[in-house]
Amino acid sequence: MDPYQTELSKLPGSDMYADVPLYGRYKTQQGDFVPAPRPAADVSYWDGVLELCTPETRIYGDSGGALGRDVFAVGGIIVHSGHLQSEAERREGRDYSYGDANDVAAAKLVSERIPDILVPIYYFQGKLRGCDVMIQQRVEGVGLNVAWPYLSAQQKAKFKEQVRGVVRKLLALRDPGRESKGGIQERERALLFDRYGEEELGFAHNDLNASNIIVRDDVVVGVLDWEMAGWFGREGPAEVHHQIRMPDRGTYAHAPKMTEERLADLLYWNDLYDFRGTRAWSGSRIHRESHI
Repeated sequence: MDPYQTELSKLPGSDMYADVPLYGRYKTQQGDFVPAPRPAADVSYWDGVLELCTPETRIYGDSGGALGRDVFAVGGIIVHSGHLQSEAERREGRDYSYGDANDVAAAKLVSERIPDILVPIYYFQGKLRGCDVMIQQRVEGVGLNVAWPYLSAQQKAKFKEQVRGVVRKLLALRDPGRESKGGIQERERALLFDRYGEEELGFAHNDLNASNIIVRDDVVVGVLDWEMAGWFGREGPAEVHHQIRMPDRGTYAHAPKMTEERLADLLYWNDLYDFRGTRAWSGSRIHRESHI
């Protein structure tokens, strides 16, 4: 099958995401909704956009209320909002304000300083109906995780090298000297800031899962979800990728019907930060680490 197929009627019944029709595949259609140019302060306009975010346009919901918001696909936009959840669910869910602000700031920095790394347009980020809401461009293409089962070994290797190119370009950016802030779990904080002491800072996306990579016709056409991005000591993001973001071999090695070929494919993205057999994140030492 064509890995970049976006027409649901042409997907095989065995497709892993066939039951989530709004997830991971998008091709612009005539008449798709795109926001008019409006400042974030025009709350009434953006509140009207939320009216389009219904159970029918929800990509996936927050099962059990642990997160406090849902994700919607409305034409040419993606909307993160908890307005359909109860007040109690929103109250018990996460505070997204810091992560959303970091997402927008990081993507803006990358678009300005490395314009060939394609990031979404962010239309709105702020409070609506008491919720943390973020509205962004829906990038045309297919999620790398969605395309993955249909890619050849050569295509997978090509995408890994393209994303390694993204890592290198980000690493080449120089830190403007901002202060460290919160918003990450303790284990991740230790990997990023404590374990390696004083290191040269590099910029990192810090969550380069295949689901955050949009592809089309064998080319990476978008990098999403910059919430965890920032200026970090160079070893930290590589260790976060290995220890937190990626599956562990020991967890799956003895799973029923797990073949060595299947296991190798499952772990294929784990060595993203290992360039030519050595870690990409070695460098001379200085003092600061921070998010955006």
